[in-house]
Amino acid sequence: MKAEIENQTPSVEALSQRSFFVPDYQRGYRWTPDEVRDLLEDIRDFATKAKGEYYCLQPLVVQHMESGQWAVIDGQQRLTTIFLITRYLNDMWIGQKKDREVQLDYESRERTREFLANLKVKDASSVDFNDENIDFAHISKAYQTIHEWVENEGQTLNRYQFMGVFRHQVRVIWYEPEGGDPVKIFTRINRGKIPLTNAELIRALFLKGSNFTSNPIQTTDITMGTTFP
Repeated sequence: MKAEIENQTPSVEALSQRSFFVPDYQRGYRWTPDEVRDLLEDIRDFATKAKGEYYCLQPLVVQHMESGQWAVIDGQQRLTTIFLITRYLNDMWIGQKKDREVQLDYESRERTREFLANLKVKDASSVDFNDENIDFAHISKAYQTIHEWVENEGQTLNRYQFMGVFRHQVRVIWYEPEGGDPVKIFTRINRGKIPLTNAELIRALFLKGSNFTSNPIQTTDITMGTTFP
């Protein structure tokens, strides 16, 4: 059961071993600074008390492609934010041996991958704000938000603890719909009608009381983060 759950709730480290493709029907990155801060604060708060538990984000809905990549039907906002946090840790905290970053390709925003790969904090402790297009503007603002949050936390933030929890104990719910047109699946999801035909994860995580502590559920409006033992 534990291995099954882990396979269907991959960690950030596991996600970084995979390559994702964002189709053109997806909207661009739109998370606000408040949403980015909420996630960072959730991870920080969880890191201070996490033991054998993990922190699970909302579902990442994907379909496997013949190319070997995973097409992202839903969840690219969270996936991009995971990339941005990893990128920041590599940029500011880690030495030469960088952590692997989630690989993201975009069907209609070809230069986004290059832009993401070159994000940096300047000597003046600010991020180059790129307003070439609305996606780059939102991504720049999110990256600046991460930097400002870390700076504001100062010495109170245990960086090694934060990095370890982020890489190994922050997970997503991995969901692969059984067949079907991805555009139709995307439309159903965004109407609140996701077809849970492949419900192994739901049964494993939510229907077995033995998987929970006495107070297992911790949520926020943004991340729907849930703590599991």
